[in-house]
Amino acid sequence: LLGSLNFDGQTYHMVRKTNQTAGEILSAIPAAFAGAKAGDVSLFYFNGHGVMDTSVYSGALCGVNVDMAMNDIVTPGQLRDALNGVAGTVIVLLDSCGSGAYIYSKGTAPEKPVAREDALAFTRSFINAFKGITAKTGELLVSKYYVLAACEYNTPSYVRVFTDALCMAGGLDPDTHSIISLFGDSNADKKVTLQEAYVYIRDHTNLEWQVVQVYPGSSDFPLFVRP
Repeated sequence: LLGSLNFDGQTYHMVRKTNQTAGEILSAIPAAFAGAKAGDVSLFYFNGHGVMDTSVYSGALCGVNVDMAMNDIVTPGQLRDALNGVAGTVIVLLDSCGSGAYIYSKGTAPEKPVAREDALAFTRSFINAFKGITAKTGELLVSKYYVLAACEYNTPSYVRVFTDALCMAGGLDPDTHSIISLFGDSNADKKVTLQEAYVYIRDHTNLEWQVVQVYPGSSDFPLFVRP
């Protein structure tokens, strides 16, 4: 996918990490983006499990050793603080799901899946961290971040839904890994903006248990550009 895109003649560097603990995820960020400069665009992509703290309706990304006691997680604030140290603009793509995405009163057993509005709260907790409006998150320059986030629960057969739609929007067949048309390019200008990617993904993940969010809304920031 990256090889098919136009970076205005500039090079890019990719670091891929798998099976990381929460601490390893956070420590890898400054190392991976150490060379970023003020005018650069960096991308952080997470694909893995996510959990929800049902007491405060806040989501968290899971490290490889996550347990029922919610050890080994990356909270929205921790991720934001780590990415704050990256120079320039940061694109954040989060494809996470998890068994914690049930809503229930504290101290009771979960009885039914979350409603669409409750699933929205999971991704909203991450979006709010980058907007700087979540309690105790401090100030954040909104213009630094462009975020797409997916929330899934109790649907292990759908774990590829968000990422597959993202690839299709950007012109890559996720099954054959072949280059295809920019399906997210709604106005045929050879680029897919954040808003166009969001609309395409939203329309292709139209499931009650998965809600896609974007920040900022209606942004013309280019995510995918063809030569």
